[in-house]
Amino acid sequence: MELRKLQPKDIDDELLMHFDNTGEYPTDWEEVTFFDEETDLAVVSVDGVYGAVNRNGETVIPIIYDFAMIRFSESLLAVKKNNKWGYVDSHHKIVIPFEYDNISDYKFEDGKLWMKNNSVLGTVDYFSEDSVFVCKDGKIGVINKQNEIVFPFIYQDISSYNEKYLCVSYDKLRYGVVDFNNNTILPFQYDFLNTNGAFLNFAEISDKDGSNIDTSVNFYKVKEGKLLMHGIIDFKGNIVVPAISSVAINNFVEGKAMCFDYEKQEFFIFDSISKEIIYAPKDLKENESETAKVNFIRHLMGMAPVKFPIF
Repeated sequence: MELRKLQPKDIDDELLMHFDNTGEYPTDWEEVTFFDEETDLAVVSVDGVYGAVNRNGETVIPIIYDFAMIRFSESLLAVKKNNKWGYVDSHHKIVIPFEYDNISDYKFEDGKLWMKNNSVLGTVDYFSEDSVFVCKDGKIGVINKQNEIVFPFIYQDISSYNEKYLCVSYDKLRYGVVDFNNNTILPFQYDFLNTNGAFLNFAEISDKDGSNIDTSVNFYKVKEGKLLMHGIIDFKGNIVVPAISSVAINNFVEGKAMCFDYEKQEFFIFDSISKEIIYAPKDLKENESETAKVNFIRHLMGMAPVKFPIF
């Protein structure tokens, strides 16, 4: 984003948009974000260095940081200095020291946040007040606003969570499930795990060659040169849907799982009760076949139709 010649008044708070200034008093700021409701400050940058200003254009947080997130949350701003991340408040007081490797764009909610490497997992209410997930020395843990460790820095990956459990991995090779006291619920034997409501998505290595599969699109995952196949288990480890989908199963309704067949490049349904596998009919109109097949499956799943095929 490169936003030049902006004044504080040019920031539209409601739409969170930025407008070029046509007045006589341009600033030297290269980037300006929207004003935060709680602090009434906006993050700016000059020559690639970041800070924050008030509506009069006065610097409140010095423009000295290598990087800053675009927003405050609960009056805190994540900023980077000397390749380490920390948090400052709206008065430029350091709340969390600069000792963390990875923080990404975030929004506190009741003082709590999940963070993993460069991606946000979501907010939680299961740890003590004002706690945050951060990454340090390649391990993920939880700290509070006093920088006290709430959950130890043990795992290289926390892939997801629900109100009771976390899907975690020591080495990003084998995943298991723990509770919020770090008690093991499911052993570390899965190639991948993440939560799916009252169930878990699991993955296992298939015999399908994945060397030419583009994992940046279509949600495919490749491990040890092989395509990962996905299924569903419960929190006791019982298989509900076998590993037959080429992508993670995000839609599982009334015992029906919406799966994807990599070789056929089309969706199908697995009925976990009858064990039936349902593909769309082959006699759909040729010029509508891809979209029509997707919508046939979506209809059986109780989902709205789409105008274009998903893959």
